[in-house]
Amino acid sequence: MKVVAIVIVAAALAIGAWTATHSGTPASRKGCINLVVAGSLGGQLVHACGANARELCASERGHTDVTALRILPACREAGIETGGQNTRG
Repeated sequence: MKVVAIVIVAAALAIGAWTATHSGTPASRKGCINLVVAGSLGGQLVHACGANARELCASERGHTDVTALRILPACREAGIETGGQNTRG
């Protein structure tokens, strides 16, 4: 019985360690943004490429809310110009 408990605990720890070190969201790059922001039902995946990504980045320019503060760095990471500092909330 102890052996089964040890195997179960070891498996749970291994799964927990793997989950903690492997993000399900790919990094933003090459004109695409990928990130998770707070949504009404939990984390919301934001993924946009090309013209859609440029439009989203432009729409967040100048905002200082939590979502914009997460999206704008992803835009810069993807090589999308964000137009400078955030000045508006």
